[in-house]
Amino acid sequence: MLRSRVFVGSAFLALLSSASLFGQTATGNIIGHITDSTGSLLPGVAVTALNPAKGITQRTVSDEQGIYRFFYLDPASYKLTFTKDGFATLEREGLALRSNDTLTVDVQLNVGSVVEKLEVNAAAPLLETATSTTGTVLAGSQMNALPIMQRYTWMTMYMMPGVTSMAGFHIAGSRDRGLGYSMDGISGTEPVRGGVATNRIMSTTQNAIQEVKMVTTVLPAENGHSAGGMLSATYKSGTNDLHVEAEDRYVGNPMLHRAYFNLGNAPFGYHELGNLVSGPVFLPKIYNGKNRTFFLFGYSRHHEVYDQSVFADVPSPEMLNGDFSFNGLGYPIYDPASTRQVNGQWTRDPFAGNIIPKNRFDPAVNNFLGHQPWSAPNNQAGSGFIDKLGPHTNYGANSHYTSFRSRYDIKIDHNINDKNRLFGRYSWVQNRAHGNQIGLNWAMLDGNYVLAPSDQINAVISDTHVFSPTLINEIRLGANHRKESRTPPGIDENWAQQLGIPGVPGNTFPSFFNSAGGTFYNATFPGAPYYQVTENYTFQENLTKVVSRHTFKMGYELLRTRANVFSQSQPGGIFRFGGTDLPFTPNTGNDFAAFLLGSVTRADFNTYLANWLPRWWSHALYVQDDWTVSPRLTLNLGLRWSYESPFQTKYGQQSQFDPTATDPITGMKGAILHTPGLLGNKTYKNFQPRVGLAYKISDKVVFRGGFGLTTVDLFTTGFNQNFEEYSTAVSVQRPSGDPRPAFFLSQGPGNIAFNVLPNGTSPFVGVNYSGRSATRYDPALRNPYSMNWNGTLQYQFAPSWLLELSYQGSSGVGLLNSWDINTVPLNISTDPTVLNAVYQNYQNYRPFPNFGSINMWSNFSHSSFHSGTVKVEKRSSYGLTLTSFYTWSHAIDECDADGPCTGVTFYNRALEKGTAGFNITNRNVTYLTYELPFGRGRHFMNSGGLKDYLFGGWNASIIQTFQTGVPVTFTVSGSPNRYLPGSGVQRPNVIQSADQIAVPNWTIGDRFNNSLKNPMWNIGAFSNPAAFTAGTMGRNMITGPGMNWTQVSLAKFITLKEKYKFQIRYDINNVFKQPNFNNPSSVVNIASPGLFGKPTGTVGGWCCLGGQFVSTLVMMFMF
Repeated sequence: MLRSRVFVGSAFLALLSSASLFGQTATGNIIGHITDSTGSLLPGVAVTALNPAKGITQRTVSDEQGIYRFFYLDPASYKLTFTKDGFATLEREGLALRSNDTLTVDVQLNVGSVVEKLEVNAAAPLLETATSTTGTVLAGSQMNALPIMQRYTWMTMYMMPGVTSMAGFHIAGSRDRGLGYSMDGISGTEPVRGGVATNRIMSTTQNAIQEVKMVTTVLPAENGHSAGGMLSATYKSGTNDLHVEAEDRYVGNPMLHRAYFNLGNAPFGYHELGNLVSGPVFLPKIYNGKNRTFFLFGYSRHHEVYDQSVFADVPSPEMLNGDFSFNGLGYPIYDPASTRQVNGQWTRDPFAGNIIPKNRFDPAVNNFLGHQPWSAPNNQAGSGFIDKLGPHTNYGANSHYTSFRSRYDIKIDHNINDKNRLFGRYSWVQNRAHGNQIGLNWAMLDGNYVLAPSDQINAVISDTHVFSPTLINEIRLGANHRKESRTPPGIDENWAQQLGIPGVPGNTFPSFFNSAGGTFYNATFPGAPYYQVTENYTFQENLTKVVSRHTFKMGYELLRTRANVFSQSQPGGIFRFGGTDLPFTPNTGNDFAAFLLGSVTRADFNTYLANWLPRWWSHALYVQDDWTVSPRLTLNLGLRWSYESPFQTKYGQQSQFDPTATDPITGMKGAILHTPGLLGNKTYKNFQPRVGLAYKISDKVVFRGGFGLTTVDLFTTGFNQNFEEYSTAVSVQRPSGDPRPAFFLSQGPGNIAFNVLPNGTSPFVGVNYSGRSATRYDPALRNPYSMNWNGTLQYQFAPSWLLELSYQGSSGVGLLNSWDINTVPLNISTDPTVLNAVYQNYQNYRPFPNFGSINMWSNFSHSSFHSGTVKVEKRSSYGLTLTSFYTWSHAIDECDADGPCTGVTFYNRALEKGTAGFNITNRNVTYLTYELPFGRGRHFMNSGGLKDYLFGGWNASIIQTFQTGVPVTFTVSGSPNRYLPGSGVQRPNVIQSADQIAVPNWTIGDRFNNSLKNPMWNIGAFSNPAAFTAGTMGRNMITGPGMNWTQVSLAKFITLKEKYKFQIRYDINNVFKQPNFNNPSSVVNIASPGLFGKPTGTVGGWCCLGGQFVSTLVMMFMF
């Protein structure tokens, strides 16, 4: 009976704090059951937990059931001491406690004197018997030993099961904005917009990290702000010993192999400097913080100067002289100045031989060309080719990129007494990076070269108070701040007048685009200045109470989020050129020819009148009960409630499209309103249940399963949302259905006068309303939510080996997207006469002809995900640590990300339902670290001397990734048929089975010459859709190229003195030089295939997922 009670108690104790597992706290717990040699429970045993590194001791006494408990311990290796009169003292050492873990350490005391000691070394358990949450832990020591490029903490997600990392990071099928990322419990993603990427997440000094944990499904109730997945990073703390690390990671030109499609190597240099100092706070003659106050300071510097050989399109000398014949291939071009009606049909005169006389070039364009904006073609390595649209890849050069990132981390831990502890951390990251666009000879046109410095700050303060062994409270305050600015050249230099464009404001450099709004030959133009700050502030209250078999954890969270955004927009104008086509006839005209003629079809002039200042409040309450039902069964029962205030701005400067209001400009239905207050309805029904179970089938087998519902933060995916008419909007363009130019560039658009009303808004000015946009925020918009579930079977088949079989699923409901609701339905008519009339005068057939695009934000989308994983894990023993897993998964959705969504038609969004664009069906990752068994302290050659110097201290590590590719969506171009211009994505017809699209036994051919490459897809499998019909090819029906990526590392430790060590290490990325291709062009142009199906680039560059061969020399000194 007593042994049964002991077993029940042990099972109960193992579950006491599972609510904290992978939670927001950065501490752990040790609990256990004490018996004598007969199995009787022992109350009144004095237990101490010593953190030897800090010299901090905590004390407790076992209760009447023989149970002892330590909560909120710092992650470290602990020594437990058990003493009681009449029994020998017992010591347990080497108990490695991880953050958010609970160690169950049951002990038996033997009769004897307290001066007798029995010392036992312990090992952490492998089976997870206390939680239904699925996740993966990577210790900081292992993370530092693995060849992770650039030392970004978030790059550990490349190695996590349940994560796909193409087109962003996606956890169990969720969108990338749904990924939670916390640092010591405080969000590290970009405030407001969210997301995880190099320049949008809080980077850290990697060697300052204690460990990272990835949770993929069934978060505890204390966790929110996530679609079900969360990456948590826990910082190290200082100890009683002064610890110093100084490291440099270096890559030079000889260490970087040329990219697969490059003929040679470009200049390159990379340094990653990492420094860490930690220890007790000591101020001579003032304060000695040994055993009490500790510090950690980390600094790292990312220094990268990178050239890469790339190709670009530039206009040919013939084009710049007016010749658009393109060896007889060019589309016919027509004179926009000759536009007229003949018998009710619009027509133009063709240019003879497709050549524009130079005396017809617009004077303002001649002034622009006088700056020699584009480089001359060099047709490097015969890469260039010509089709109906002109020359392609006819210029090759090295693009240049520089990146300088500095990271600072400082953390202070203070132990007031054994019941009260404080810590605070402040992290600051500076990002300074810019690149360039090749093919541009005039720097003014290169918007990529403009520096946009960003600074990120993340800070936290935590106070933990242990009122009793069964009642603990934690208060936490946090801040997450990001600032970014940009000041391009040409501001207030009156460039429009310098170029000869009259009547245009001189605040910014004018931008010249093609008729579709794209750039001319990579000329991105300098753009406008901006300054933006986003930040959130967090208050968290967490209370833990143990009552009998229940561990209750409950708390409250307050989150304040805001953005302050200043933008000037483009008062200098955005000019679109066209009009060299035969009106309303596909496959005619050339927009660059229209640019030379100065034929402007539309010009927009905008400047912001106010700063965009959105504000949000978020509140959350939670309670979790971990309940031991029986010796083998535990239930995790949690409930979270949250509230996020709907969108509003600080001073009520916001816009909302109302489909029923009367437009003051046109008198039609549909108007932009400016009503202060919340744009949406408040919702208080965000209840999120989290339930799970852990069932111990035997001492070596555990089944865990659970279900969780989590809401996703709305905020916003971009800046200046719902801000129309707080920017002046003057649009000069052709009337709808009239193909004549709006004006010629050197004539100017006329006097640009902004109409500003007393309320600070500026109504649209223009006669063609296609340039007038609006946004509708669905008043019924609610927080999206994700339902996720799992079932996991763990089997410990050897002392340090674990086999895990798991199934994970999720369903995203009411996901956030915007669609253009002001489009014409595809089924508006089947009469060709009507359809042609719509084609020629599309604006007048829109539901709201007084507007162009009307983007409506609502809960439009849904997703689903299923996966199965087999994982083998070996915890560290005999110098070897290993994890290997294989995952099969399938994610389905209509849109891959929050934000604007496009497809065939808004009115039948089900056509977009298909495999997600980030789906990876098969994925296998293996990573290991191994201490070679040679040298002092190891199995062989351990006698020291020369053998130890040569062969001792070597460590090896490897990361191997195999995965299938991501899906591809095909679109159509160059069709001779007409399609409704606002119908969205036009896809081709597929006339062969899907498995016949891929070319069997494909080889690339001449990889250096685009014209001699072999396409991996069969263009003969497609045809152009009939006029005014959607293609039959679905979304994401074909999978692109897969990946084979191997990273290895070899390191040697050299002991200089007893405490001083030096490490030299060599990491190799993509050691087998396996090219991992990007998806090639999937634009089906049957008449001019161009680069269709031909790979032109590889993923990852030198640094990232699947990248090229590069070796890194690492040197580290430490003591």
